[in-house]
Amino acid sequence: MQTASAKLGLAEADAAERKFDQARALAGEALDLREAFLGARHPAAAEAHEALARIALAEGDTEKARAEAEEARGIYAEALGAEHPSVARMLALEARLDQASRNYAGGRATLSAGARDSEQSLRRGFARRGRGAGQPGRFVA
Repeated sequence: MQTASAKLGLAEADAAERKFDQARALAGEALDLREAFLGARHPAAAEAHEALARIALAEGDTEKARAEAEEARGIYAEALGAEHPSVARMLALEARLDQASRNYAGGRATLSAGARDSEQSLRRGFARRGRGAGQPGRFVA
């Protein structure tokens, strides 16, 4: 899997240099390797989908970026839980895609849903730790 990780690192470097064809090819190879060895629904495969989404966004291909971001979010949510930071990161990327395509209402809804999920997760975490309103360590917005 070091090979796949190296390919993703090179893909990110190529994308930063605006070498999108090379970046896309390397990220695609990393995805193929990860799916072959770990399975298509493994979080490592989601990382490759995320890289492909970011490359497509940098190229201005919001449709491809959205498809890859949604796939990554689905895998992350399934494998790690809907409240995992990776899911929140994908929601933020999807909101950026909404902004890039001038869908401001969609972006606001995506971010609002992510914020609501994060707040619920924090509340459950505090409840599990025995912290309630007015107790030390309680965050009150």
